[in-house]
Amino acid sequence: MMEIPTELLSVFGPIGLLEQTNCPVMLKEYTHTIEFLRQLQSQGTGSLADAVANDAKLFDTLHATFTLVWCNECAIQLFEATDDADLISRLHEVYVPESVPKIVEYFESLTRGDESFVCDVPLRTLTGAPLHVRLTSNLVRMPTQTYSICSFSDVTDWYQAQQSLARLRSRYEYALRGTQLGVWEWNIAEQTTTFDTEYYRILGYQAGEIELTLDMVQEFIHVDDRNYDSIGALLAGKYERTFRMRCKDGKFRWMRTKGQICEFDKQGKPVRAIGTIYDDSLKQQEIELREVERVIFEASAEEEVDESFFTDIANGIDRAFPNFRSLVMVLDEHQQFIQLAVAPKLPKDFSQSLLELRVAGKTTGCQAAMRSKRYVFY
Repeated sequence: MMEIPTELLSVFGPIGLLEQTNCPVMLKEYTHTIEFLRQLQSQGTGSLADAVANDAKLFDTLHATFTLVWCNECAIQLFEATDDADLISRLHEVYVPESVPKIVEYFESLTRGDESFVCDVPLRTLTGAPLHVRLTSNLVRMPTQTYSICSFSDVTDWYQAQQSLARLRSRYEYALRGTQLGVWEWNIAEQTTTFDTEYYRILGYQAGEIELTLDMVQEFIHVDDRNYDSIGALLAGKYERTFRMRCKDGKFRWMRTKGQICEFDKQGKPVRAIGTIYDDSLKQQEIELREVERVIFEASAEEEVDESFFTDIANGIDRAFPNFRSLVMVLDEHQQFIQLAVAPKLPKDFSQSLLELRVAGKTTGCQAAMRSKRYVFY
């Protein structure tokens, strides 16, 4: 086993303390590395990451500038070396292509003179097994030399669990994409929400284009549909509603959402809810229009109807098609002039300006069908 240089014993204490620790530890000398990095800076190299990307040999050159002067038994075991000499001579073999960006970040921290540095690095053992470590480095400056004591935490199991979770989430989102269902999760206690990629797609956004929040979703909902007690509905187990929602293109579409509380605290208060959402525009428009048609046919069989009836009709059409503005016009008994014009979502003077205008064309036979009530809704 190699020994720590004598001048460092006053810094690290008795060598036995480092040898007996359960954490893998390496001691590296970076004196020449820092000098080399400063030279690159003085030459106007710019970003070290760009320089390494443009010069395949630069990373190997950087690696050759530092010296592994000591390691403990735990480090030998972590990297599956036969002894300290084996690890020191073959240290360059632990790198994989994915290691380079992280190690370059570490070198950049040395250029800045950072006293400490922490990052997760993908590596491999000397036998070729995949290895992910959390590297913690602390600089020790001596009068003529610079050392770093590097400790390693094996996070391979955690990383692989995260990868498995990511693959599971990918399969889950792929399956949901076929159903065109978006998924939301609401942390009621913290008033935070998360949304999957399909939720964003339904609204017309790419994943990562915006970051939805609870307040943003509330703003996207049509102002006439916001007055709703979500907590009360969730507690009653009947959270299922249809509302209009503004999408990326600025247009409103009908959405249908269902949800339920999936977690309570010890006092029985709701903590978390989860649910789905999907675009229900076509079905909802059909429902609204069929209701409008029903009202029209039934009322047209009566002798008289007032302006409020036509206002209700216009509002029903507006509700079915929130991106349009309806206009309902009624002709006089001779079917030549506009007797009444109703457009609730348009300026009042617009409707007034249409009165007494002469129109051309003939009416159809719909009125006779309405009066006979011989009609069928599909």
